[in-house]
Amino acid sequence: MADITYVRTVGGFAYTAFITDACTRKIVGWSVASSLTTQALPMIALQQAITTTPAARQSGRLVHHSDRGVQ
Repeated sequence: MADITYVRTVGGFAYTAFITDACTRKIVGWSVASSLTTQALPMIALQQAITTTPAARQSGRLVHHSDRGVQ
C-alpha cells in the first residue's frame, strides 16, 4: 500500500511517501522531500521497501497496490 502526506513546518511543507506492508501494516519504505514536484519521492520509498522486505529480496517479486490518487 502506498500513500503521500504532508506536514506544515516553519520552513514550508514537508512531503512524505510511505510504503506499507499490507499483511503486517508496518512501514517498509519511506521518503521525505521539501517539494512534491519530484518523482524521486515515491520511487525512493518504493526502492527502500524492495530492499528491506525479505520476501521481495528472496523471490524478486513484490506486489504494489496504489489507489492512484491525485499525487
